[in-house]
Amino acid sequence: MKVGRSAAPLLLTSLLLWQVSYAVDSSQVLRQLSAMRPGFFVAAVMLMLLSNAVATLRYQAVLRTLCPDGPVHYFPLLKLNLLTLFSAHFVPFGALVDAMRALISRRLLKMSVGKAVEGVIADRALAVAGFALFGLLLLPLQISMHWPWRIVMAQIAAFGGLLVLLGVAAFGLTLHVRFLKSAAEAARRFLGHIATCHSLGWQLGLAAVSTGLFVAMLVLLGLGLGLRIPLWVAFTTTPAIYLSQVVPIFYAGFGSREIAFAALLVPSGVLVDSDAVALSLSIGLCNLAASVPGVIFAWPLLQALRGKAIAPAVK
Repeated sequence: MKVGRSAAPLLLTSLLLWQVSYAVDSSQVLRQLSAMRPGFFVAAVMLMLLSNAVATLRYQAVLRTLCPDGPVHYFPLLKLNLLTLFSAHFVPFGALVDAMRALISRRLLKMSVGKAVEGVIADRALAVAGFALFGLLLLPLQISMHWPWRIVMAQIAAFGGLLVLLGVAAFGLTLHVRFLKSAAEAARRFLGHIATCHSLGWQLGLAAVSTGLFVAMLVLLGLGLGLRIPLWVAFTTTPAIYLSQVVPIFYAGFGSREIAFAALLVPSGVLVDSDAVALSLSIGLCNLAASVPGVIFAWPLLQALRGKAIAPAVK
């Protein structure tokens, strides 16, 4: 049963991509990908690495809240994020990657399992909340360009629903219920990341930088494929594309990205089917290429997972 559940995302993604191959000219998509201009692709990979570095700052802020008495060094966490990004392409179930990140974080920082899991969940929640918020703020661009209302309303429902769900969960768990005491404490710590002007501004700044880097990467990949993606289109579609990658029922974002691109850019007349699929697949390849440095850091981090000492970290 566990094997079946773990294989489900891989099977769903394979089925979806197989159906996509019938909906578009797969040979055209492959020609576009093989003709990708390497300079643009390398630049996009550099931006993806920089985006990972920004995401590590968010994770570091979360762990500093959980470990106020000990140092939380940046570079070991950056190595860990690169390793987990790489591992996401080789495990059938995304939660396994989060579990690995929690276990290695626990060893690195000598924290409890509960706090390590809380750190991973809080980091994910802050990332989702940031992109959902910017998704709502950027929707007027789509409205001004007369995109189909069904697309706009679907995004309002998705982004708004995510923010409401996170808000209800965070505020609801702060209730003083005996059997939810630990969850209430975790919720209060999570809200502490946005409770003050300084902490809220820091999280919004990280979300804004992450959005801008993803936009630039999207434009560069489009240019590499010979597609001219208007800057406003890249800005207004980035939140939905990013959030589609974290859907847990698909493998490493493949499949869900193709759905998001096709749903957003084809009906609005920005791209045709084959271009949308080629661009979405290029993002997956860019993710994989940017995660390759994670292999270099695999051995020392796995030693930490086994409880062995690693070299002292630099702040």
